[in-house]
Amino acid sequence: MAAHGKIFVSYRRDDAPGDARSIYERLGRSFGEGNVFMDVDQLLAGQRFDRELDKALAECDVLIAVIGARWMDLMSEHARHGKRDYVRDEIAAALQRDIIVIPVMMGREANMPPLPVAEDLPENIRDLVLYQKHNIAHESFGRDAAHLIAALQSLLRKRRGPKHWRAIAVAGVSGPALTGVSLGYWTVIASQPIPPPPKVTDVTIALGPKPNPPAASAAVADTVTAEQKTLSAAAEPAPNVAGHWRDNWGITYDIEQEGDTFQYSASGPSCRVNGNNFQSSGRGTIRGRNVESRCSSSLPSRGYCSGTVFANGTEMRSTCNDTICGSFSSSLIKQ
Repeated sequence: MAAHGKIFVSYRRDDAPGDARSIYERLGRSFGEGNVFMDVDQLLAGQRFDRELDKALAECDVLIAVIGARWMDLMSEHARHGKRDYVRDEIAAALQRDIIVIPVMMGREANMPPLPVAEDLPENIRDLVLYQKHNIAHESFGRDAAHLIAALQSLLRKRRGPKHWRAIAVAGVSGPALTGVSLGYWTVIASQPIPPPPKVTDVTIALGPKPNPPAASAAVADTVTAEQKTLSAAAEPAPNVAGHWRDNWGITYDIEQEGDTFQYSASGPSCRVNGNNFQSSGRGTIRGRNVESRCSSSLPSRGYCSGTVFANGTEMRSTCNDTICGSFSSSLIKQ
């Protein structure tokens, strides 16, 4: 199952073992039991715990970091007593290898644990907060787990080697946008500020070093390159995004497009705790594969989104800023 990749489920036994087990079983059904590692199932009597963990980490393509309500307290407890923290070591190894890391927050829908703050984490795992998290609530476990699986399948299909993995993961956090829509989502996400998305014209990532231009012409070459990229983005025909879409938070969108402009309506779960579904609508423009939109919702709120449509025309990523829900990122798949 090399085309799908191997997944390592990292969790604390005194934090959310039952949730981790449920995630492991769902992933096993989708990706094959032999491609999902969880210590209690894969370790046999007589095996060296640390060596088998190291071996599994060296072979995996994705690490799922299951984080429950006690995750941070248990990490601090390990540090105070000078005990080896295997979970910390697992995450550090995954970050060092530059593979996909997904923090999965587990808890009650109205009391979801927040993603740890970088300053509160040991230095070797602070980059964990740079990866887009995924919430799985007890009340909607099946739906939320299905969204996690869909996101993994999408990322794994686009795998082009270890170095490209992280580029895709980062693009997923800061890229494509049509979700001036995802307006109303998680207050947890709103508490984690997200930097403005980079201006990109495609999702292609150059892996090799670029040749250095002659010193005398370097500035001119940079200017020409920037102009070429701008012209290329303007010349590229707008992709067809009209139709019905769904994002990883369960929000649905109906998009109508005319040339390089579009309008949409959306509905889905509100970012407010125990909030009802919200309604949203907005308009936007497409320039090449770059998308920008503005919207308003029934919360009431107003928002702005920017991002990129993937080349296949059936997937998008976006980063939004909303007057009520703050900054958050979303991924969409055409239905």
